[in-house]
Amino acid sequence: MHNHRIKGVIHRAKLRIKEADLSSIQYEHRDINRELLQELGSCNFVKHHMNVIFQGFTGSGKMHLSCALAKEACKLEIRTRYIRLPDLLIERDDASFKEQGVAKHLKNIQTMDF
Repeated sequence: MHNHRIKGVIHRAKLRIKEADLSSIQYEHRDINRELLQELGSCNFVKHHMNVIFQGFTGSGKMHLSCALAKEACKLEIRTRYIRLPDLLIERDDASFKEQGVAKHLKNIQTMDF
């Protein structure tokens, strides 16, 4: 039952890279702090209402890292959703055509009601 719930949480997260996993991260020849990434994998930042932002050049692995981190959150049954900023802005624009659509959309995001 527990595995079924986690699979559902992962599915609803709409991860771009479904096979991403923190254990598969290659640290050699990359400027990645292993201890920091493992700490992020504990998802304590969620409990402390903090954000994580990855920055880097195209192809540097930001999407892979974010999907791996989101998957770790899903394993802890923390509802998660992967969404790119342009897609989020499109959703907001679409919601603006409905009565109180933007307010409802923001509430859905805050409560993770996708």
